[in-house]
Amino acid sequence: MPSAQISNVAELMGAERRVKEVSALIECERQVIEESEQRGYDATSAKILFESLLVSLSLYVQARDRLRDMLTEQAA
Repeated sequence: MPSAQISNVAELMGAERRVKEVSALIECERQVIEESEQRGYDATSAKILFESLLVSLSLYVQARDRLRDMLTEQAA
């Protein structure tokens, strides 16, 4: 396997890890929002963070998919 392909595989693994990490953060933040609202607290800051995490997840998924496509093309 060429070194460029190995580098892309490592990058893909990192992107996969980040997608999982941000997905877990999103779930935690969803719970924070729910609990805050149930207790009558202002959840505005939590909602802003939640939206930022969704944007980050979208970018990581795009990067992951781009890397997958690149590796598929290299393997062909």
